[in-house]
Amino acid sequence: MSEEEESRFSEDPRARFVGQKVVQMLRVRAELWDRFCSEEQNQNLLSHFFENPVRLMIFSASSVLTASTEVCSLPGSRCFYVLKKENVPVLSENCRNVLLFGLLSPSLLTQLSNSVDKVCLPLLSNKKNHLTWPSVISQDVTRHVETLSSKVTVVNGQIHGRTVLPVTAVTERLERRPAADIRLQDCHDGRTVMHAIESMVINWTHLIQKVLTEDSAELILKGLNPGPGAELHFWRSRKKNIQNIYDQIQSPEIQKMVRILEAADSSYYPSFNALTEEVTDALQKARDVDLHLQQLQPLLFHVEEVEFSSLHPLIRPLFHLIFLVWTHCSSYRTPARIVVLLQELCNLIIQQASSYLRAAELLRGDTEETLEKLQVVLKLLTCFKESFQAYRGRVSVWAGAGGISSCWDFPSALVFTRFDSFLARVLLLEDLFSTMLELQKLEKLVFGGVKGRMFTEHVSLLLSEFQQLCKGITDKDYDPLDLTSQEFEEDCELFREEVAGYDRRLGNILCSAYRDCSGLESVYKLLAVVSPFLDRGIVKDSFTPSLPRLVRLFGDELESCKRLFDHQLQQRRRGQALLCKNMSAMSGALKWAKMLRARIQAPWENFRLVLDVFAEGAAVELVQHQYREMSTLLDEFEEKVYSDWCSNVEQICQLNLDQPLIRRDSDTGLLSVNFNQEVMSVVLSET
Repeated sequence: MSEEEESRFSEDPRARFVGQKVVQMLRVRAELWDRFCSEEQNQNLLSHFFENPVRLMIFSASSVLTASTEVCSLPGSRCFYVLKKENVPVLSENCRNVLLFGLLSPSLLTQLSNSVDKVCLPLLSNKKNHLTWPSVISQDVTRHVETLSSKVTVVNGQIHGRTVLPVTAVTERLERRPAADIRLQDCHDGRTVMHAIESMVINWTHLIQKVLTEDSAELILKGLNPGPGAELHFWRSRKKNIQNIYDQIQSPEIQKMVRILEAADSSYYPSFNALTEEVTDALQKARDVDLHLQQLQPLLFHVEEVEFSSLHPLIRPLFHLIFLVWTHCSSYRTPARIVVLLQELCNLIIQQASSYLRAAELLRGDTEETLEKLQVVLKLLTCFKESFQAYRGRVSVWAGAGGISSCWDFPSALVFTRFDSFLARVLLLEDLFSTMLELQKLEKLVFGGVKGRMFTEHVSLLLSEFQQLCKGITDKDYDPLDLTSQEFEEDCELFREEVAGYDRRLGNILCSAYRDCSGLESVYKLLAVVSPFLDRGIVKDSFTPSLPRLVRLFGDELESCKRLFDHQLQQRRRGQALLCKNMSAMSGALKWAKMLRARIQAPWENFRLVLDVFAEGAAVELVQHQYREMSTLLDEFEEKVYSDWCSNVEQICQLNLDQPLIRRDSDTGLLSVNFNQEVMSVVLSET
């Protein structure tokens, strides 16, 4: 739009007139209106309103000025309306007479209530305005406007969490008379007044009964999954609302109407008295429950604010407080009430766990970190259920000691249905990430031997396919913790089926590599490399048939060592025992026994690792017996060698050390050192 057109529009008397009203009523600067008029879209909107059959335009002011031909809710914004009195075009000549201006409240319901009570009701219920009306029309209009006023008052009170008992205008005459002078015949039309009072009592009964029958379980039944804060808020609001109802019932104007009912012997008088007693009892109960439940507020606030990983120490204190509420608050001591509170507590734990796991990023996070978080959540969920069972037992003990029949004897499913579903979903996620973490270790799996390269390539291909499968899961956009969706469980079922196929292939590769091993040492090296995968069920089942060969190899090794041991004993009896170089008989024998023990000990340690994975059988028990027998023989051999040496060492030393150090040969006459070989053996053994 050109500057000339913009200037021409701003000088339009209609726009200037509306602008003056907007600036005046909304209390904004004139520059804000000028900026509004400078935009072509707003000029078109105003022109359309002026020239077409559009009756209403709404202006709102915040940081900028906006306009609309529709009523919209803008909380906190000041709104100003322009209304055409007649459905005619707005011209420069008639703009001051055709347009009507006014302010809108930010709360339309409040404005409606004020308009009805302060404008419509006084205007339409005033008998001076009915002088030319027939009596039937006058009564009908009065009744309808009072009904409208009552409905608006009730709805406005409900918006603010209060139940308002509407009182019609017919009671105004009663308010001006002293209580002692009230007689039914004092009214202009006693039958009309009685009908109005009894109608109000019926209406009040419906409103009050609705409040008295409210239950905090309604939010759970609607599937909103509230936390325990909703239970505390419910009873606090209920106490205030019933207190408000009680105060209204005890107000002078309602008490006057009650006395009229009593004087007229109305059938509604006993019912209203009974209703008043119900309100009084409900108020006492609400006060009692609110007083005890508010003690949970500090701890619940701490539970909501603390880091989830630090939540574990707060679980038992939380259940202890609930236990104290049960034992001290008789108004709350019903299974239905405690079930609702425990369900809401479960919802809080689920909410905190979901926030801790960051469900939106859960599948895309680091596998190891996510698995650690899932394990933290599982630990806390388990602690929560264990604490419930522990305090259920305490409640039973307390009830039995006090002769009270009420206890937590309800089925656990009433409390833990959603909790158990969430727990099952977390277990499913833990299994998923555990599988991912375990099979990612295939990246480091390298085989040796003649066919090692081929086996390594097979594993690399399997790993590549598995990574593509994982990518298909982690790229999903859904929330895996959403219990209302089964898509994640369906994907996990497909994932399990694929992984089962990978496990079978991996088991076949490991069996082939096992058969390629040349001896016991290479078998143990293979087992040391692949042991992380032997815990997987299908891999273990595939590898189990290969176990007899390992048992046989180890048994052969033990038999070979037994033959060596028997041969050494024979040689020792002949005085020709095999000894290490430069060692005495005793030291050499012990060294030989140590070397033989080391030969069976290292394979045995590896064999024990295999026994932890595979089930034992007759062949395994035989090998274990052979090992224990061989270990016992070596222990006895070492003990005998040492004992024989200890029994002769003193005699040998004493006999030979008493001899002269130098001796002369009788044949040659040469001198030599007189050092006996037996003494040499003792000295070398001690050093």
